Amino acid sequence: MKDYKWNQVFKPLLEKYKPKTFCEIGCHEGLTLKSLTPLSKELGYKINYTGYDAFELAERPTFEYPKNPITGEMEHNGKESASYEKIKSRCDKYVKNDLLESYDLIKGWTHDVLKGPLYFDMVYIDGGHSYSTVKWDYEQVKDSKIIIFDDTYENKFPGVAKFINELRDSGVKVKETVIKDANGKVIMQCAVIVNEQEQQ
Repeated sequence: MKDYKWNQVFKPLLEKYKPKTFCEIGCHEGLTLKSLTPLSKELGYKINYTGYDAFELAERPTFEYPKNPITGEMEHNGKESASYEKIKSRCDKYVKNDLLESYDLIKGWTHDVLKGPLYFDMVYIDGGHSYSTVKWDYEQVKDSKIIIFDDTYENKFPGVAKFINELRDSGVKVKETVIKDANGKVIMQCAVIVNEQEQQ
């Protein structure tokens, strides 16, 4: 995870809310966990982690965007297909080293494998970037305490931006963070929802 995203978005939320259950939709090979686990240990607790990813199902032999076989849409994310074994190995190491309480990795397209309502202390939505996938993912976890959407750039990820605007128009409180480089170019844009009411 880039330092600016970690320092301006994730770290303050973890320090304030100390989420014990963390769901990552689009976990790739576990780089988010690489940042999360040392901080949670420093804060005095361990995370129960749930990761969803299409992994090797999202084939892109020519590095074109993978096509979601359920929706027919192209999933405009910029990473190569992930390796299930790489993140599993990383999670096993974190559990063994007392950095992670437990983990569950779910392989598949989220329309098939992510079925709510589900509740987590924190959710990071960074999987498929099409409108229908982001909407689906949110609807399954929308009662969670903290929900972070990555890549809300309108010009680069219009499906994500469209859904964020719909949430805002419907009255959902969405806080957007935009970081620019020295030349004014946007290098990070994400949105956060904090549901203040605790889960009953």
